[in-house]
Amino acid sequence: MDHINKNKDFFKELYAYLNDHPQSMKALFEQKVAQLGLSNRQIENGLDIERKSLLAILDMDAQRVDVINLIKIGSFLDLGVEETLKIFASNLPIAQIREIEKARIFNFIVKTFDINALKSVKILESVRDFEEIENRLKFFFGIDSIYDYERKIGAAFSKTKRPATNKMLDFWVKSTYAFFEKVDNPNSYQRETLKMLVPKIKPCTMDVKKGFQTVVRALFNVGVTVIFQPYLPKTQVRGGTFFVHGKPCIALTNLNQNYATLWFALMHELYHVLFDEADIQLNTYHLTGENDLFLLNEHRANDFAKQYFISDDKSKYIYPFIQEKVVVEQFAKKIQIHPSLIYNFYCYDKQKEGKNYWAIFQKYQPDLSEATKNINIALWDKTTIAESVSIIQSLIKNYE
Repeated sequence: MDHINKNKDFFKELYAYLNDHPQSMKALFEQKVAQLGLSNRQIENGLDIERKSLLAILDMDAQRVDVINLIKIGSFLDLGVEETLKIFASNLPIAQIREIEKARIFNFIVKTFDINALKSVKILESVRDFEEIENRLKFFFGIDSIYDYERKIGAAFSKTKRPATNKMLDFWVKSTYAFFEKVDNPNSYQRETLKMLVPKIKPCTMDVKKGFQTVVRALFNVGVTVIFQPYLPKTQVRGGTFFVHGKPCIALTNLNQNYATLWFALMHELYHVLFDEADIQLNTYHLTGENDLFLLNEHRANDFAKQYFISDDKSKYIYPFIQEKVVVEQFAKKIQIHPSLIYNFYCYDKQKEGKNYWAIFQKYQPDLSEATKNINIALWDKTTIAESVSIIQSLIKNYE
């Protein structure tokens, strides 16, 4: 009975089938023989099945079923292969049905999850005990059946018709979306207020300790939920924009481990919120750093973020003095941004010319963990997504 409770969806489906097809294969076979008026010998000769083998299948006594013989019997009963197997399986002992379901779950898990990668980030402890894997994943997502990973969590993405070729990316998207669903920002989304808030974000970059937290709290109050979290292996997500319950949600990752990139990524995603809402609402989410699945204009979002912090004319002015630390700091203060952003954009622009200055100016990047310590939500470090939700809700309420 415990197994039935654990796999109630499978048994519900099976019992529904039984209600529609109450007769066993043996009963159907006897009806067909009587209807045709054939002898047992004629049946055995016509199907080319020995009497012992025939009875073993019909009486459910076979230790190992000859599939060819089973299909022959199904064909004689005018049944397709799938229906033949369903009727036969419906009459198996519960212990054998349990074994079949274990195989189905195993297949679903290995087809859907990258279990080795999940173990590498300690989401899973074992890659061999599939009952433990199943229970761990169900507990993490708060679902009753492992199949709910597709049926419930994945339902929001069905309209994208996007194949999950990258299992870890699919896991990141679904776990992040499930997190935002459970957070369920209680504030209404105020687009016009957001537009007025955006110009006030820039000076907050100067406060390494509390600036980003202040912005996240302000965005939350206008209905925009923002989190920061570690990226998962086999993904290249720098950020993602989701619309959950009609409200924008932004997830930023530590892919580049860079303070300036954190602010750039935030402004990049806010561009998508403000200008690509219809497309993202249609497709549920958009990822930055992965292939542009929905053909949103990443160049415009990048340019918007760059121009927001330092326009082209200001870049042309300060770049010749990039080696003069005091000059860069004074200019950054004048235009109200943290100096690291100037160094970052300089490296980015020079990279387009084939030059690499990242290592030289990395020393001017503040400690990213200092800026994100109160909003760094590593979903996969917790036993459940719900646990992470309670943490972020508490942090947002208690920002100073």
